[in-house]
Amino acid sequence: MTSDQSSASLADEVAREAASGRSVWHFADPRLSAFVWIALTLVAGMLIFTSVALADARPPATNAEVQDAYGFAPLITNKQARAVPLGVTPLQLERRLHGESWNGTNRFHGRTWKICITYPVKDTGVKDKRLGVIADEWTFCFTFNNRLKRKFFWNS
Repeated sequence: MTSDQSSASLADEVAREAASGRSVWHFADPRLSAFVWIALTLVAGMLIFTSVALADARPPATNAEVQDAYGFAPLITNKQARAVPLGVTPLQLERRLHGESWNGTNRFHGRTWKICITYPVKDTGVKDKRLGVIADEWTFCFTFNNRLKRKFFWNS
């Protein structure tokens, strides 16, 4: 049998299957067909669940509400936060972001202090039932030498 004959016979077999009206999902083992349908149903369910979970149903908060919730810290943009270079001091950070944020934490790690200051992001506030008014945040962390070591973005 040549390769032309085998490909022609395969094409003939596919044509016969289509003409017979049998399902495209026909497998030699009927249990395999059931497993395929179960897998497709699970995948469709997961897609629906994740799309619903990703949709944020929380009502938006105004910038004034966000500023009030964050102790009247200045609201910043993502562009401003990304532009802050590592190595700046807290005072330089305040100047760059147009004000001081009292949303800070002090943590003692071994023999060093770590000071982190949080700024809320403008136009990202939402009203959460459990947490109240929250927004996306940028947190800037300074080491014991008073220089910016890391900055983090937190999505509300």
